[in-house]
Amino acid sequence: MIFLVAITIIVGLIVFWRNQYDARGSETYSSVAIMAVTGRGGLCPEGACEYDVHNIFDNGEFEGYKKLSQQEVSKLEDIIDSTDFLQYSPASSPDCSSYYDGSDRIILFPKKYGNRRFIICEMSIPEEDPAFSYINGLIKSHYKE
Repeated sequence: MIFLVAITIIVGLIVFWRNQYDARGSETYSSVAIMAVTGRGGLCPEGACEYDVHNIFDNGEFEGYKKLSQQEVSKLEDIIDSTDFLQYSPASSPDCSSYYDGSDRIILFPKKYGNRRFIICEMSIPEEDPAFSYINGLIKSHYKE
């Protein structure tokens, strides 16, 4: 019994430590992403395609993408904090790429909205919307080729 308790404590400490440090172990970050990017749609050999979730953390780490500068992180956090993403109504007639075997971008704001998914093509977003203009530009500029 004591052995089981000791193992449980050790595993708990390892999980805690892992959530406190990035892959290099030198910078701390929140275990909850400030934003996440994923997708949906498309047809793969085994059925519907599965997409990875790429989290952005407050230390600039952007999983699968180039790291953000601290200035970019600050601006992104300001945009997320000051924008009510629930204000965007559903598009009256959405035209999503997934309807034609393409893929659609999905954005999540875990700290602000938990697991709520914002499917960009299904939202009525003004073309020059500053929040989504910045977010889309940020994603595009940090893509690893």
